[in-house]
Amino acid sequence: MTDETISRSFPENKYQGLDREVLKDRLSACMNDYLAWLSSCKIETKSKTICKIVDKGIGWIETSFPSYPRFIPEGVSEALSKKGVHDFFQYLWEQDAQPRSYTGPSPKRGTWEINLLNEFIHDPLIRVLNEHAIENAIDEVDKPTWEITSQLLENIFEEVCSRIIDDKYTYIAKCPLAWVEGEVGAEFTLGEGVILKLYSERDRASYLTRHDYKLSSTNFHSIMLSSKAVLEITGSVNGSDIGSPPQKKGTKGDVAEEQISNIIDCVKWALFLNLNKNIPLREGDVIYEDILGGSFGNQGILRREERSSGTTYELDDSSLDLTKQFISRIIKYLPLSEDIRQAMWHWGRSCHYNLPRDVLLESIIGLEALLVANAGETRFKFGLYGAALLSPKFGDKEAIAKKLRTAYDGRSSIAHGSKKHKSVSHDDARVYLADAIARILDLYEAGILDPSSNTSEQIAIIILKNASLNV
Repeated sequence: MTDETISRSFPENKYQGLDREVLKDRLSACMNDYLAWLSSCKIETKSKTICKIVDKGIGWIETSFPSYPRFIPEGVSEALSKKGVHDFFQYLWEQDAQPRSYTGPSPKRGTWEINLLNEFIHDPLIRVLNEHAIENAIDEVDKPTWEITSQLLENIFEEVCSRIIDDKYTYIAKCPLAWVEGEVGAEFTLGEGVILKLYSERDRASYLTRHDYKLSSTNFHSIMLSSKAVLEITGSVNGSDIGSPPQKKGTKGDVAEEQISNIIDCVKWALFLNLNKNIPLREGDVIYEDILGGSFGNQGILRREERSSGTTYELDDSSLDLTKQFISRIIKYLPLSEDIRQAMWHWGRSCHYNLPRDVLLESIIGLEALLVANAGETRFKFGLYGAALLSPKFGDKEAIAKKLRTAYDGRSSIAHGSKKHKSVSHDDARVYLADAIARILDLYEAGILDPSSNTSEQIAIIILKNASLNV
């Protein structure tokens, strides 16, 4: 650092706290004044490809699209002088809220105001304006360029207040699911912030217009052009979790992708069990975005799927009641049980691979997390504990124990590089893992197992207590 470079934080004092209603009032005046100023700017048009409903399904057309002004720091001094904008930043300043650090020859308060203006005011407004313009273009509706409904503005106020006061970054993720059948337009709420929708042609046109440039060619042609099911997830990342591991969880994108992956795995697992399948749903590219606009990190794309095949799932309200119970239960115990977290992570991975050997490896490693705590007689315990756990569903304990040991032998052969191995099918291994997770959750709910303690050790104790050789 040179003598001419200094670092300063703005505001400089300890955070005084914010009143949510006062903040919301100041924010409302700020956004309305900024939108009025923004709408006075000259607006150009650009050519944009829009996905539309045509006679034979979905087609593409070129249309004229408003090119809303990008944020230029040097050009917003007039906007900052507007009363509503000034009062909003003055309130944040007086309460020492939203501190930022700057390094340079002469850091000033104005830089702080400009950065927050972009993050909390400009980006959210432009995002909503672009969303409106897309919907109007698809429907060929000619509406005023700067129109934003009062309800949409109210939604923005709530989200910005939550970000400023609660340090919470909200995102929405969309995961297409292949070969799901059901009534077009149906929506199934599977949990808080988790909705499975069966898109209409109009819904798919909207989705593709927004995201086709992000989708890989494989996913675009094989999933979104043929599938109508999309899992929509609304979640949030706490600012306190953002930072370098191990103290923190990583970037906003890292934290969001972990949350999104967990939810998708839980939904696929619950449907897999409830509909009694042996092949999991095939997922497409997951697109996730900051609900206020701007970047969420990692390009906002999550690609996990390697498979090109799958099977059909038929959905209706009656078939999803048990699915919701499964999802509620797994989400309840994921943060409480390290064993369940490990097992679900491996089950999720087993759903993405094309090669049977990879599916088998992930499934058996996931079962090991539940059945084998310590080294020694691993193969024997794997079969014994697994049979005790799974026999209520699959029946014959001896047959299950034999299948599990055979599966374990197959896993060992693969792991040690053997080209020849005898094992159960990879699909069966994945089924065993899915059902083992469900059985352990049942035992947690019944108070028979403790989620905070090692699962396999508890199973061993139960087996010992129930064993006797009386004459």
